[in-house]
Amino acid sequence: MKTILFFLCMFCLLRKAGAKQPTLSPVDGIFVKGEFIDVDLATNKRLYIRYSPISDHGARLELMAGPHVIWRAYVAPPGFSGSGIHISSSFSEVVAVEIEPDKSKLDVTITGSRVLHEVRSLKTGKLLSRKVKE
Repeated sequence: MKTILFFLCMFCLLRKAGAKQPTLSPVDGIFVKGEFIDVDLATNKRLYIRYSPISDHGARLELMAGPHVIWRAYVAPPGFSGSGIHISSSFSEVVAVEIEPDKSKLDVTITGSRVLHEVRSLKTGKLLSRKVKE
């Protein structure tokens, strides 16, 4: 019994220490769109962007180097005036992501019923600024 418990504990510890895998929902092109930007071809760094174009759910960002996750971030939705998350076939949300020329910052703009602009560190994914306009 102690042997089984030992191997189970070792498995859990090794699993936590291993490479993180993407956990974002599958992209279907209708409810969830997926895009990517090749950040650095030499190091195989790629920024993945996933969002729903027909709902106010924000966006998920993930910077990867090969199979390894460097960071993950969630861009909270700009929201509607006086309401929570909204899903509608007449609503559209556009997500635009740009990497600044010096590759230090990431500009994220979400345009829906409001306009959200976030600036994040490309190295860490840390939020540097956030502004929402009506």
